[in-house]
Amino acid sequence: MQTKLNLIIVGGERYWHELLPDWHVIYCRLQVSRWVIEKEKLYIHADSGLLEVHAVLWRVGVVNPEPWHRGVLDLIRISGVPCLNSAESLLRGFDKLSMYAEMKAAGLPVISSEMAVGANSLSLLKPEFPCVLKVGNHHGGLGKARAMDTSQWSDLVDLAAIMPDYSVVEPFISYLADVRCLIVGDRVWCLRRENEDWKVNRGTATPVLIDPPAELENWTRLAHRHLNAFVLGLDFIQSPDGSWLLLECNDVPGLEGFPEVVRQDLANGLRTLDL
Repeated sequence: MQTKLNLIIVGGERYWHELLPDWHVIYCRLQVSRWVIEKEKLYIHADSGLLEVHAVLWRVGVVNPEPWHRGVLDLIRISGVPCLNSAESLLRGFDKLSMYAEMKAAGLPVISSEMAVGANSLSLLKPEFPCVLKVGNHHGGLGKARAMDTSQWSDLVDLAAIMPDYSVVEPFISYLADVRCLIVGDRVWCLRRENEDWKVNRGTATPVLIDPPAELENWTRLAHRHLNAFVLGLDFIQSPDGSWLLLECNDVPGLEGFPEVVRQDLANGLRTLDL
């Protein structure tokens, strides 16, 4: 009987073994994992000891990326072990700044933003109000605040000064619609999210599956090609004048609200990897 290959699921999801019965699925929390390359092979230390890594499904989302997370991706890339998305693609969109740079290079309509890096650098900016401050790479509404005037802005600058991270300042947009376009392989889905909170893409939104607007589908496919990714989620908002703007691109997008076939398509993508 043929031995199953080891597939490492990096992240908190615990259902992939049901979709991938032909693999030996090992779940791994990145914060307690240990990875080594020895004799040109990649290994991970798991509950059952040191295991060779044959493939990786990287599902690390909604966490602030740490430098050693990049180190793990570099080990995966150096070893040549196949990963979904590829380690190279994940490194290109590793944090908010690299994501912005990639989407701008791809020609997508990224919201025009001001950015600051370095101690007290945010105090050098004088944004127009209202604006939204985003500190670091947090998700789900964390690390984000709105300033309506100079007084609120001054308070936010003081708070951000104690955070050892970069900052992004965006204009506050009273949006007409908030959607996420998801591409897995060649197929694109689209969710419209209804939310009374100004933080449009947080988990309290009610998702409704819709046909993807042609313009958004084209941009999603463009980002997909640019990053050479298998799966991406792009968050767009529609401004009051009807135009669409890109909030962010997620190379480890959440799958909540999308049909179950999305997970199956992602699982099928692992079967196409060059092992």
